[in-house]
Amino acid sequence: MVSSYFIIGLTLVIVSVLGLSLLGLSIYLGSIQFRAISLDKIMAFECGFIAFKDSRSKFSVSYYLLGILFLIFDLEVIQLLPWVIVLHQSPIESFL
Repeated sequence: MVSSYFIIGLTLVIVSVLGLSLLGLSIYLGSIQFRAISLDKIMAFECGFIAFKDSRSKFSVSYYLLGILFLIFDLEVIQLLPWVIVLHQSPIESFL
């Protein structure tokens, strides 16, 4: 009989080998791509405009605040959805 710890260990080994091999493959393929860089890779993307400002410029804190508020209220709606479905299916007598 195979021990349950052996199965867990085998799973960890397989996941580790797979993860490291995919990481090594991506590093190898990425280094090949940078060797053969062409003029098209350096040109402006899609819109055709050359960037006139650094892409790492500072944003106002209000953008971050707006994003956090959106995430909070979006998660709140996701949590309320099952509750609304259960209340919709329950009879009116359960509210009395």
